[in-house]
Amino acid sequence: MDKRTSNTLVTGNSTYSFRDIMGPPVSVETALDMIKSDANAYRTFSDFEPDHQKRILSFICGSQGLPISYDVFFQHIFNPYLHKERLEKFWPLSFRKT
Repeated sequence: MDKRTSNTLVTGNSTYSFRDIMGPPVSVETALDMIKSDANAYRTFSDFEPDHQKRILSFICGSQGLPISYDVFFQHIFNPYLHKERLEKFWPLSFRKT
């Protein structure tokens, strides 16, 4: 069974930090350069509301995660009362290093 704290994920004999999973933090300028390097990504990013742009930048910079567990689709697909096994399989896979 995997164990997750606010800053780490322990799975089997391995412990992963947010930095291990997402890479080192980057500046806002670097994050924007990364987005701008792909025309489609930049166009999509530019269409977001300012609040959503800030959330995406915070995620890329490594200062904040994305609240996917609040998403209605996620809640339906991974409802622990209906599909406990899906959630149990999803979390370890989402933190696996490639």
